[in-house]
Order: sequence, then structure tokens, then C-alpha cells
Amino acid sequence: MKKQVLSAFVAVFLLGLAFHQDSRAYERSLVNLLTPTQLDARHLEFSIQHHFLGPVSEDPLENLLGVHWGANIGLSLRAVPVKRLDVWGSHLILNMEKVYGLGAGYTVAVPNPGFSMKFAAEWFHAKRKFSKDEWQSNLLFVAGLQTRPLFRKWSVLLNAGFDTDAEKMGAGIGLLWQWSKSLSLWSEYYPVRLYEDLDHDSYALGLKAVTYGHHFFLFVSNNTAPGVFRMMAGSGSGDLYLGFKIQRDFEW
Repeated sequence: MKKQVLSAFVAVFLLGLAFHQDSRAYERSLVNLLTPTQLDARHLEFSIQHHFLGPVSEDPLENLLGVHWGANIGLSLRAVPVKRLDVWGSHLILNMEKVYGLGAGYTVAVPNPGFSMKFAAEWFHAKRKFSKDEWQSNLLFVAGLQTRPLFRKWSVLLNAGFDTDAEKMGAGIGLLWQWSKSLSLWSEYYPVRLYEDLDHDSYALGLKAVTYGHHFFLFVSNNTAPGVFRMMAGSGSGDLYLGFKIQRDFEW
């Protein structure tokens, strides 16, 4: 079943490239970093994200680049009730944990020198599977800054966050390079970790394809958990794992 899901996503990804004349990226978003919203009021975005649990280098043909071992899944629904304000809810279905999240953010545009900023807070409610431990909650405060396209091709995205549980700051940086009208290359790197026991900095890189109202991401990462908080926390692995994400924008 997991192989069919990945095959279907790759097919849709390639189909999106074929219809580049209808493409339009509604935001300069990356996979995990918090992005200042560019949507007008009365928009709704649904996204689904998979981080597969098998390393891509471990029997890649037999395990289909790690897909055989299952995936951590992130689901989210984000609404823009008024311009610049967005609110969202999320559900992470992780290998050993289930997590619910609620967040809100406000975007401020700075015309000169030409960037936008987003200030957000996200509350998480988590519980380990197969455990009698109580539900644990924490709050993440995040500020994101994104430049307008530089030389019409490059966009830089910076995030800084404070986690109330770890009582520490985390940070991430992202680059987006528009290769063609419908296809971009991107990367994320998190040089400041929230948790020291996760001894690897998180990173991800991949492709982004757009069609009208859709964003498709295909990537590799050394972190198997989705979202800016999990990426800022750090990774316990130096292996690479395959992942994908789909974003769909609706207007009401």
C-alpha cells in the first residue's frame, strides 16, 4: 500500500510539471519552516506530509528507498479569515507518539527594503503511544522573515523559535530557487537545536512543483518528523529519509 501511495504521488508530481502553463505558486512556502502568508482573506489550505522511516540507502531496491518501513504523517488545516491573519490545526501521527496542535500567526509586510515577517504561536498536546504517561503540552513561539525574490529567482526564509518546554531558542534557514515557472529547488537547515540529546542538526532538501492552487514537494531529510518544531528540536540520525508533502489552497 505504501509503495502505491508513493508511486501515485510521483505520478501527480510529474503531471504537475507537464501542466506548467497553468502553474501559480500561491505562497513561497517550504516544507517545514514558518512562512509569512501571502494569501488574501477567505482562503483555506489543506496539507498532508509523509516522512518515511526507512533510510534511503538501506536495501534501496527491496525497501523502495525506505518506504517499506512506514511513515510519520502530518495533517494540517489552515484558514485565513482576514488578510494577514492565519489560524491552523494539525495532527501528527508519529511512530511512537500522537500530537495535536493549534496555532495562529500574523504577517507584516515591509515594502522597503522588501521582506515580510510573521509572528506566530503554536500549542502542542502530545502523548506517547502504548504508554500510561499523561498528555504533555508545550508552546512554541516563532518569528519568520522572508525576503522578496532576489534577482527574480532566490528567496531566503529565516525562522527563530522559543520552546516553553525546553526553555531554549531554536533557529532555521531556508533557500528557495525558482528554476522554472513550475519547478523550484529548495533547502532547509536548522543550525540551533532545541534539544541537546538529539545530536544532529536537522536539514531537508528537494524539489517543489506547482500547479494552480497546488504545491507538491518531494525531498530527503535526516529527520523523520514533520513540522518546524520537530525540525528545530534536532535529529537523532545522520541517515537520509524520503518524504513528500502536498498543499492545496481553496477559496470560500
